[in-house]
Amino acid sequence: MRYKVDVAVSREGKITFLGWAFGSDPETPVEFDVLDGAGNSVPGTVVESVRRDEVVEAFFKDYEKQHGPIKRELGYDINTPYQKGEVRYLVIKADGKTKKIKFDDKILEAFNSVAHKKREKLLALFHWETVEVAWDYFKEHGFRALYKKTVHRLKGIQEDYDYNEWYKKQKVTEAELQEQRNTKLPLQPKFSIVIPVYETPEKFLRKMLKSIQDQTYGNFEVCVADATPYDKYDRSQANGKLPKEVLEEFHKADPRFRYEILEKNLGISDNTNAAIEMATGDYIVLADHDDELELNALFECAKAINEHPKVDVIYSDEDKIDFEDTYYFEPHFKTDYNPDLLRSVNYVCHLLVLKRELLDAIAETDEAGHKIYERKAYDGAQDHDLILRATEKAQEREREEIGGDLANLSDADKKLLKEGRFTSSRIYHIPKVLYHWRSHQASTAQHPEAKLYAFDAGARAVYDHCKRLGLPVKKVEKGITYGFYHTIYENEQPLISVVIPNKDHTADLDKAIQSLAGSNYKNLEFIIVENNSDQEETWKYYAEIQKQYPVEGFVEKTAEEIKNEGQTEIIDSVAGTISGNNTEIINSKPEDMSVTDSGVAADSSSVDTLVSARAVNQCSESDSVVNPSFESDQSGKTVRDTNTVIGDETHLQITVRVVKWKGPFNYSAINNFGVKFTSGKYILFLNNDIELIDPDSIDEMIGYVQREDVGICGARLLYPDEDIQHAGVIMGMGGIAGAAFVRTHDAELSYMHRAKCVQDYSCVTAACLLTKRELFDAVGGYTEELAVAFNDVDFCMKVRALGKLVVYNPYAKFYHYESKSRGMEDTPEKVQRFNGEIVKFAKRWPECLRYGDPYYNPALTFMKSNFTLKNLEKEKVGEPFHMDILDGIV
Repeated sequence: MRYKVDVAVSREGKITFLGWAFGSDPETPVEFDVLDGAGNSVPGTVVESVRRDEVVEAFFKDYEKQHGPIKRELGYDINTPYQKGEVRYLVIKADGKTKKIKFDDKILEAFNSVAHKKREKLLALFHWETVEVAWDYFKEHGFRALYKKTVHRLKGIQEDYDYNEWYKKQKVTEAELQEQRNTKLPLQPKFSIVIPVYETPEKFLRKMLKSIQDQTYGNFEVCVADATPYDKYDRSQANGKLPKEVLEEFHKADPRFRYEILEKNLGISDNTNAAIEMATGDYIVLADHDDELELNALFECAKAINEHPKVDVIYSDEDKIDFEDTYYFEPHFKTDYNPDLLRSVNYVCHLLVLKRELLDAIAETDEAGHKIYERKAYDGAQDHDLILRATEKAQEREREEIGGDLANLSDADKKLLKEGRFTSSRIYHIPKVLYHWRSHQASTAQHPEAKLYAFDAGARAVYDHCKRLGLPVKKVEKGITYGFYHTIYENEQPLISVVIPNKDHTADLDKAIQSLAGSNYKNLEFIIVENNSDQEETWKYYAEIQKQYPVEGFVEKTAEEIKNEGQTEIIDSVAGTISGNNTEIINSKPEDMSVTDSGVAADSSSVDTLVSARAVNQCSESDSVVNPSFESDQSGKTVRDTNTVIGDETHLQITVRVVKWKGPFNYSAINNFGVKFTSGKYILFLNNDIELIDPDSIDEMIGYVQREDVGICGARLLYPDEDIQHAGVIMGMGGIAGAAFVRTHDAELSYMHRAKCVQDYSCVTAACLLTKRELFDAVGGYTEELAVAFNDVDFCMKVRALGKLVVYNPYAKFYHYESKSRGMEDTPEKVQRFNGEIVKFAKRWPECLRYGDPYYNPALTFMKSNFTLKNLEKEKVGEPFHMDILDGIV
């Protein structure tokens, strides 16, 4: 016999036991009893069986393959009377064996302590089923991956906060609740909380309604559509009062609670639509029938509306709560509006508040004249579909209000934009847990595979959403698991100019070039910016690689000739002149930028558009079109045609050109110099110690950067040992900026699967960064006073200040051998320079460091990169991580 007690909690004159048990055969009956201290059965004990799919998955996957689905429910939910000072024995019998587990006040206290929960997690690592899972993991990913996962699991158990404990320390206080009750907000929006009900157990329905009744903000109504089939469902099945009886009780006590009994169960979408039709409020709040709201939920929403009167969509953070309201777990601390993450997964979920005006605008109408808000065709993903349509409309309303010109945003939003913190004026995220989703602590509810129909519906919802927006979507595939999506875009392989600074290390450089050249993307020009190499083999390599991938008009040179050349001169293709070696590079700051009709900042002194000899000479005399050719975009600006056209076909090729920068090492200046020799509309900045892994990586990146709303796309970078080196950059991490999920093994699961989801971030690393040449020029390229550190983060923030998205795409996958060429910042001089650049960077973006990265939740720590909770002994929620050198700046 095997068994486990997951929950043992004393509350309101009873003990609740939750867990699972089975014999040698899962269908073998298991008997339960509760005895008092004298060994007698306790009168009034109620034993219920509970479905535990995850237990079946862990122990009986092969059994079900042979024998079919297990009929017996393996879980139990036992409630027994209990008073302080008494003793209880939980008795479990199966296969002729009996287990007696003692509980009293002291044992119950210890059982629910943080120490006990940590001990349980440690012991769980040695359970046989854990060993089996570990063996499978080892076979798939190898020993090192298993070792890393085990170490991280052990460190997490010992170091990370127990969320239940953390939540209770951060929970809104009674004094704060009372202050909210006494606060009269200038705007008093009416909220309609819509709830579809179906055979809801009394205790859960009552808890949901009570959590609404006790809200500190009172201008609300509750609209319940009850689809319970009362001709078949009675008290004997309900285990308490029927839903309609509970609803009538609340209605009589408070007329704000209204309900309708539906003639039949219409399904989740239409039941929800029926509840929305009852609503008369300004804003619609969607809630499930057995969950709970935090008592300040509506006040926080009303406060947000007062601060942002035009807001159309509001959502909050959420967590899960067990069936006895004793334990909070699995918090979801979300980002501000993140459209690419929303296409990857429905991260918004609960609490969701929609302006009624917006909801009506996206509604369809059926033949009977009823409005359809949630669409039955997307059942299983109906909420995701609704949220996608709602955010589309909200963004459309924003564009209409400002006439497509970000200069017409409100002063407050323009300030956020300038600071690199703006996401949307119409979609607002409240970074507080305001919603508790009822779930079993030890349960994952249903396995995702059991809801394939829901995944299919979600994939269609994302695909249709992209089509409505006019995005060049090719297909939507399954992401890291069911419920997560990978959107793939069409592209025509426009020319991408790859700029690689280099000093010696030709083996690494060759690996970078050849891996990209061998990818599925076949329209690349490599601009190698040589900077002070001193090894003879470097010059030989330059001669060979340019011969292997020649530009049009290529003139072969010896290694010695290349070595003895001075700094490469820049040909201005427009003026037909040659610029001197001391080329001026502009270091635009946000205050230097003005916003044009297209939302792209124009700087009259930005770097001139220059093309390389490759572009000038790419067509032969017989070609029908002479390159470079030019065309006007929608804003009327002149831009280059990125492909050589021969007849009716686009000419794709790989070329390499080496140019020389003779100045001292300055990453920003070197890249700015290299860009002057490019001819593509798109620039890929690449370190010389990068190696492409996935052959579709460049296609993945260009698929996003070609979108009008995207300015930059970064990639998932791995160390050679398969640990993550980069999965997006978070402003404020470590006090300044740092990469997400560093040193997490690539095979490990990350917080909410964030390392494997396409999403928007504030920044990505320029070790592999794709952008538009037009935007690069608009922001003045890289800031040269940031010679070594944070220049890429600064560049991303400048692009963010134009209102463009910075996308992290984990499906673009590369190895990064990191700083092989230039070494580490490990000498006193280098440390001093590094600290100086920290200060320079912080002075440029102090608000984002002070008030927080919009794509990182303030509840999460700046001390680790794995999205764990803030350590409340060392950090304060909403505060930046302290660095002495930033006093007075951040």
